[in-house]
Amino acid sequence: MLVGAVTLLPALASLLLVRDRPDAAGLPAVNPERRRAGASITDVLASIPAIVTNPRSWPPVLVAACVYATLISLLGLWGVPYLTQIYGFGRVAAANTLAWLAVGIVIGSPLVGWLSDRRLRRRKLPFVVSAGLYAACWLVLTAPGAARPHPTLLAPLFLFMGLTASGLILVWACVREVNNPAHVGIVIGFCNAPIFLAFAMIQWLTGAVLDATWTGLDAGGVRLYSEAGYRTAFGVCLALAAGSLVMSLFVTETRCRNIWRRGAH
Repeated sequence: MLVGAVTLLPALASLLLVRDRPDAAGLPAVNPERRRAGASITDVLASIPAIVTNPRSWPPVLVAACVYATLISLLGLWGVPYLTQIYGFGRVAAANTLAWLAVGIVIGSPLVGWLSDRRLRRRKLPFVVSAGLYAACWLVLTAPGAARPHPTLLAPLFLFMGLTASGLILVWACVREVNNPAHVGIVIGFCNAPIFLAFAMIQWLTGAVLDATWTGLDAGGVRLYSEAGYRTAFGVCLALAAGSLVMSLFVTETRCRNIWRRGAH
């Protein structure tokens, strides 16, 4: 209820302060000669094939899909059970430790955007580096037995993992800059669909893997999984994270500008 009440504040601020166009806020109009009526549903549908069939659209989307799906599988689903069942953390301690993932995302997302836009003036390089470091984090989590992270290292590991996962924020810029700028809203919608589909599928897949390795133990009706089971499920996430690194190598470098040309991909 508190979160809901606090959320009303930015909603109210948006109602009072946000404007659809700069000139509505007393600022100079942007491209007034290009302003036209909103696109019809026919225009929207007609623009989708060009985005979907553009081969440069897919590498950044697949990178983001693999990173986001595996990240949320840990942060939103299996992280707390893993820490309570394998490390013996209490639920509150497990949730607090895992929260460093979210902290890393909050810090890393604007930082990655700033580095890409302002300092590096590159899209591909930060995408590749972040995907590689993110995959390395999963490699640590799949280490067996005594090689697994010490409990005191988990919070820093999760913080770093969140920071590296933040590279996925570049997906919208990467895909937008290789497609028709007149269809930017449709491009963003196109990015979201595969990302959330992958998220839903990986939730199911990791659960199926854990169930397949279940030894029959439970507590209060809650299944208790073995360390080997979690390593197997996390191995699936590692494979997808490694796949995101490979796909990041195929991201088109735009140097932070739109490079779309009519009639060419």
